Amino acid sequence: RTIWTEPLATHSGKTIQFYDAEVFPKPKQKPYPPLWVGGWTDKAAARAGRAGDGWIPGWLSPAEMAAGRDVLLRSAESHGRDGSKIVVAVEKLTSIARTREEALDRALPTVKASSDTYERDVADMQFARDRHIFGSVDDVRKRVQEFVQAGVTHFELKLLYSSIDDMEEQMGMWMDSIASEFR
Repeated sequence: RTIWTEPLATHSGKTIQFYDAEVFPKPKQKPYPPLWVGGWTDKAAARAGRAGDGWIPGWLSPAEMAAGRDVLLRSAESHGRDGSKIVVAVEKLTSIARTREEALDRALPTVKASSDTYERDVADMQFARDRHIFGSVDDVRKRVQEFVQAGVTHFELKLLYSSIDDMEEQMGMWMDSIASEFR
Protein backbone atom coordinates (compact mmCIF):
# COMPACT_ATOMS: atom_id res chain seq x y z
CA ARG A 1 0.00 0.00 0.00
CA THR A 2 2.90 2.33 0.71
CA ILE A 3 4.18 1.97 -2.83
CA TRP A 4 0.84 3.32 -4.06
CA THR A 5 0.66 6.27 -1.64
CA GLU A 6 4.24 7.53 -1.16
CA PRO A 7 6.68 8.98 -3.70
CA LEU A 8 9.38 6.54 -2.51
CA ALA A 9 8.58 3.33 -0.68
CA THR A 10 10.71 0.95 1.34
CA HIS A 11 9.64 -2.45 2.62
CA SER A 12 11.54 -5.26 4.29
CA GLY A 13 9.38 -8.32 4.82
CA LYS A 14 10.04 -12.01 5.24
CA THR A 15 10.03 -12.70 1.50
CA ILE A 16 10.01 -9.31 -0.24
CA GLN A 17 12.32 -6.35 0.19
CA PHE A 18 12.62 -3.12 -1.74
CA TYR A 19 14.25 0.22 -0.98
CA ASP A 20 13.27 3.66 -2.23
CA ALA A 21 11.07 2.13 -4.91
CA GLU A 22 9.35 4.61 -7.19
CA VAL A 23 6.24 3.42 -9.00
CA PHE A 24 4.20 5.52 -11.42
CA PRO A 25 1.52 6.09 -12.32
CA LYS A 26 -0.12 6.02 -8.91
CA PRO A 27 -3.58 4.42 -8.73
CA LYS A 28 -6.58 6.54 -9.61
CA GLN A 29 -8.49 5.04 -6.66
CA LYS A 30 -7.70 6.90 -3.45
CA PRO A 31 -5.95 6.13 -1.32
CA TYR A 32 -5.36 2.91 -3.31
CA PRO A 33 -7.27 0.02 -4.88
CA PRO A 34 -8.72 -2.57 -2.52
CA LEU A 35 -6.44 -5.56 -1.96
CA TRP A 36 -8.24 -8.84 -2.48
CA VAL A 37 -6.50 -12.04 -1.51
CA GLY A 38 -7.00 -15.04 -3.76
CA GLY A 39 -6.60 -18.66 -2.71
CA TRP A 40 -8.79 -21.40 -1.31
CA THR A 41 -6.61 -22.45 1.65
CA ASP A 42 -7.00 -21.49 5.30
CA LYS A 43 -3.69 -19.62 4.98
CA ALA A 44 -5.18 -17.46 2.22
CA ALA A 45 -8.30 -16.76 4.29
CA ALA A 46 -6.12 -15.87 7.29
CA ARG A 47 -4.00 -13.59 5.08
CA ALA A 48 -7.16 -11.81 3.92
CA GLY A 49 -8.19 -11.36 7.55
CA ARG A 50 -4.79 -9.99 8.46
CA ALA A 51 -4.22 -7.61 5.57
CA GLY A 52 -6.85 -7.85 2.84
CA ASP A 53 -9.88 -5.83 1.86
CA GLY A 54 -11.42 -8.92 0.27
CA TRP A 55 -11.02 -12.68 -0.11
CA ILE A 56 -11.82 -14.37 -3.44
CA PRO A 57 -11.13 -18.09 -3.63
CA GLY A 58 -12.20 -20.32 -6.44
CA TRP A 59 -13.19 -23.97 -6.25
CA LEU A 60 -14.80 -23.93 -2.78
CA SER A 61 -18.21 -25.31 -1.92
CA PRO A 62 -20.63 -23.25 0.17
CA ALA A 63 -19.65 -25.24 3.31
CA GLU A 64 -15.95 -24.69 2.56
CA MET A 65 -16.62 -20.97 2.02
CA ALA A 66 -18.32 -20.75 5.43
CA ALA A 67 -15.36 -22.46 7.10
CA GLY A 68 -12.91 -20.16 5.30
CA ARG A 69 -14.92 -17.11 6.28
CA ASP A 70 -14.66 -18.21 9.92
CA VAL A 71 -10.85 -18.41 9.53
CA LEU A 72 -10.88 -14.93 7.95
CA LEU A 73 -12.97 -13.47 10.78
CA ARG A 74 -10.78 -15.00 13.52
CA SER A 75 -7.65 -13.72 11.77
CA ALA A 76 -9.09 -10.23 11.39
CA GLU A 77 -10.07 -10.13 15.07
CA SER A 78 -6.62 -11.31 16.17
CA HIS A 79 -5.09 -8.48 14.13
CA GLY A 80 -7.43 -5.81 15.51
CA ARG A 81 -9.51 -5.55 12.33
CA ASP A 82 -13.24 -5.59 11.74
CA GLY A 83 -13.75 -8.73 9.66
CA SER A 84 -17.25 -7.66 8.65
CA LYS A 85 -15.67 -4.97 6.47
CA ILE A 86 -13.73 -7.54 4.42
CA VAL A 87 -15.52 -8.57 1.23
CA VAL A 88 -16.08 -12.31 0.88
CA ALA A 89 -16.31 -13.14 -2.81
CA VAL A 90 -16.40 -16.20 -5.03
CA GLU A 91 -15.13 -16.87 -8.52
CA LYS A 92 -17.43 -19.43 -10.15
CA LEU A 93 -17.81 -21.19 -13.45
CA THR A 94 -21.46 -20.75 -14.33
CA SER A 95 -24.06 -22.15 -16.67
CA ILE A 96 -27.73 -21.30 -16.30
CA ALA A 97 -30.39 -22.68 -18.62
CA ARG A 98 -34.07 -23.55 -18.75
CA THR A 99 -33.24 -27.07 -17.55
CA ARG A 100 -30.52 -28.56 -15.37
CA GLU A 101 -29.58 -30.99 -18.15
CA GLU A 102 -29.08 -28.20 -20.68
CA ALA A 103 -26.86 -26.27 -18.26
CA LEU A 104 -24.79 -29.35 -17.42
CA ASP A 105 -24.46 -30.36 -21.08
CA ARG A 106 -22.96 -26.93 -21.70
CA ALA A 107 -20.74 -26.76 -18.60
CA LEU A 108 -19.26 -30.18 -17.99
CA PRO A 109 -17.38 -30.62 -21.31
CA THR A 110 -15.62 -27.30 -20.69
CA VAL A 111 -14.69 -28.33 -17.14
CA LYS A 112 -13.45 -31.74 -18.38
CA ALA A 113 -11.44 -30.28 -21.27
CA SER A 114 -9.75 -27.68 -19.14
CA SER A 115 -9.21 -29.70 -15.96
CA ASP A 116 -5.50 -30.09 -16.73
CA THR A 117 -5.04 -26.33 -16.77
CA TYR A 118 -6.90 -25.52 -13.55
CA GLU A 119 -5.26 -25.17 -10.20
CA ARG A 120 -7.45 -28.04 -8.93
CA ASP A 121 -7.54 -31.55 -10.37
CA VAL A 122 -11.08 -32.24 -11.56
CA ALA A 123 -11.13 -35.97 -12.18
CA ASP A 124 -14.53 -36.24 -10.50
CA MET A 125 -17.16 -34.01 -12.13
CA GLN A 126 -19.24 -34.04 -8.93
CA PHE A 127 -16.36 -32.13 -7.34
CA ALA A 128 -16.88 -29.31 -9.87
CA ARG A 129 -20.67 -29.48 -9.59
CA ASP A 130 -20.40 -29.05 -5.80
CA ARG A 131 -18.26 -25.94 -6.14
CA HIS A 132 -19.65 -24.06 -9.11
CA ILE A 133 -23.03 -22.78 -10.25
CA PHE A 134 -24.66 -24.93 -12.90
CA GLY A 135 -28.33 -25.63 -13.49
CA SER A 136 -31.83 -24.36 -14.08
CA VAL A 137 -32.97 -21.01 -12.73
CA ASP A 138 -34.25 -22.76 -9.59
CA ASP A 139 -30.98 -24.71 -9.16
CA VAL A 140 -28.94 -21.54 -9.57
CA ARG A 141 -31.13 -19.55 -7.19
CA LYS A 142 -30.68 -22.26 -4.54
CA ARG A 143 -26.90 -22.43 -5.08
CA VAL A 144 -26.50 -18.65 -4.89
CA GLN A 145 -28.51 -18.66 -1.64
CA GLU A 146 -26.15 -21.31 -0.23
CA PHE A 147 -23.15 -19.09 -0.99
CA VAL A 148 -24.88 -16.03 0.46
CA GLN A 149 -25.64 -17.96 3.65
CA ALA A 150 -21.93 -18.87 3.78
CA GLY A 151 -21.10 -15.14 3.90
CA VAL A 152 -20.47 -14.39 0.22
CA THR A 153 -21.36 -10.83 -0.79
CA HIS A 154 -19.72 -10.64 -4.24
CA PHE A 155 -19.91 -13.05 -7.18
CA GLU A 156 -17.45 -13.14 -10.07
CA LEU A 157 -19.12 -15.33 -12.67
CA LYS A 158 -17.41 -17.00 -15.59
CA LEU A 159 -20.30 -17.86 -17.87
CA LEU A 160 -19.78 -20.93 -20.03
CA TYR A 161 -21.44 -20.37 -23.39
CA SER A 162 -21.40 -21.69 -26.92
CA SER A 163 -22.33 -18.46 -28.74
CA ILE A 164 -22.87 -14.78 -28.10
CA ASP A 165 -26.64 -15.37 -28.22
CA ASP A 166 -26.25 -18.09 -25.58
CA MET A 167 -24.18 -15.75 -23.38
CA GLU A 168 -26.74 -12.96 -23.73
CA GLU A 169 -29.57 -15.35 -22.87
CA GLN A 170 -27.76 -16.51 -19.74
CA MET A 171 -26.99 -12.93 -18.73
CA GLY A 172 -30.68 -12.09 -19.12
CA MET A 173 -31.70 -15.05 -16.93
CA TRP A 174 -29.20 -13.94 -14.29
CA MET A 175 -30.46 -10.37 -14.28
CA ASP A 176 -34.16 -11.21 -14.43
CA SER A 177 -34.30 -14.25 -12.16
CA ILE A 178 -31.25 -14.28 -9.90
CA ALA A 179 -29.52 -10.92 -9.43
CA SER A 180 -32.78 -9.09 -8.80
CA GLU A 181 -33.39 -11.32 -5.73
CA PHE A 182 -29.96 -10.82 -4.16
CA ARG A 183 -29.31 -7.09 -4.36
